[in-house]
Formats: sequence, C-alpha cells, structure tokens
Amino acid sequence: MLVVSALIMILNETVLSVALPQLMGDFSVSAATVQWLTTGFMLTMAVVIPTTGFLLQRFSTRTLFTAAMILFIAGTALAAAAPASRSCCSPASSRPVARRSSCRC
Repeated sequence: MLVVSALIMILNETVLSVALPQLMGDFSVSAATVQWLTTGFMLTMAVVIPTTGFLLQRFSTRTLFTAAMILFIAGTALAAAAPASRSCCSPASSRPVARRSSCRC
C-alpha cells in the first residue's frame, strides 16, 4: 500500500506540469492564468503538508492514511463521473451548424 501511495504522490506532483500545455490549448487560457493555477496548487500543498503533521500528532498513521486514500479515491471517482462539457468547435458537438458560427474557436 505504501508503494501505491508513493506512486500516487509522484503522479500528483508531475501530472500538472505535463498537462499544462494541453490544458492551455483546450481551454484557451494565457500563460498568466496557468501561472495562477500553478501558484494555487503550490499554496494548497503548503497548507496541506503542515496540516498533515498536526493531524499525525492526534490520530494514528493508519487512520490518516486510510482517510486520505478514501478521500482521494472518492474525489477521483467524482471527477471521472462529472459530465464532460462539449465545445461548439468540436465535430462531436450536437449544436446545429448555424449556431456554431457564433462560437469563438
């Protein structure tokens, strides 16, 4: 289980930097917006790490590990089940062709 959690942590820290160029293109966001996204991610980690230390003094390691894994799996399942938004620029869009002309692609 420890190996799985280490793998998840490594993926968590690398997936953002790998996915940023694709996300910039898909959502048409600027580099400044991506910098704010990265800063928000780092600030979140800066809050979570000390909080984890605080919680480890009050609860057992096994309890916190189990809770963290359950929350991670639940969040991943929720994100996977979320409906995908369709762009009016994609060929799979169900919008009529006449309405697509008003889209900014």
